[in-house]
Amino acid sequence: ETVYIWADMAYRGTAVVTAGAITLPGTYSRIFVGLNFTSVWKSLKVAYGATKGTAVTQPKIISDMGLVLDRASDCIVMGDTPGLLQRLTKTSAPALLGGAPRYFSGEAYAKFNGSSDKDPRFIIATVNPGPVTIKALIPSIEVNER
Repeated sequence: ETVYIWADMAYRGTAVVTAGAITLPGTYSRIFVGLNFTSVWKSLKVAYGATKGTAVTQPKIISDMGLVLDRASDCIVMGDTPGLLQRLTKTSAPALLGGAPRYFSGEAYAKFNGSSDKDPRFIIATVNPGPVTIKALIPSIEVNER
């Protein structure tokens, strides 16, 4: 079976388990090995107070998304349609000379390709092996008030 290797805070590739063991691509002090999986989260109904009352039944669009990330690898995709999720770019800190990309901690911002709907939802997923902690999601919502 193929496993994914994270060592010394960077993705180090894959290895095949043979007789219960793997061969690492180098010498590391801290190593995590495991299977790849996809994690998917879908928002609840986006509801808030609008100028003319509640926006629950108003057509709206999620146009931008802000995220507050902690020790995130390049593994986040998002959108409003499961098959059309787009990768959040620039979530790795610059690599040290000759090293692998490092985790990113801080604020990330992305245009969101949402569509106008009375019940827009957004989906955040992780698609590569690697850690990510999403501390906050800040959607920018445009309402077409009636």
